[in-house]
Amino acid sequence: AVVSTQSTGNGEEIVRGVLKDSVKLRVDVFPSHIKKHHITWLHNHKRISPRYRVRFENDRREVHILSLRKKDAGIYTCRIKYNDGSQKQQKDCTLILDVSVPTFTVKHNP
Repeated sequence: AVVSTQSTGNGEEIVRGVLKDSVKLRVDVFPSHIKKHHITWLHNHKRISPRYRVRFENDRREVHILSLRKKDAGIYTCRIKYNDGSQKQQKDCTLILDVSVPTFTVKHNP
């Protein structure tokens, strides 16, 4: 579950997740009429692949990260390459994932 998202004002989104929770990072940045495209996801500038805690969904437009860890925090880039009919295009979308420790309220009974 996504705890909150916030726009930085310069085209980036900040996604806040909680340790051991799951989060979906999603992009939808190009026109629906473009059918042929290639999407690559990067975490801190390194290409990521699906593994037991990381899954691609919705034609790679979403990354679902299960059981968040502190090391999952950082900059996620979705690099989309497509042909708009006249020339090849590339668009990068950036999401910043912040992973926090869950907070608890302890009640003391007198």
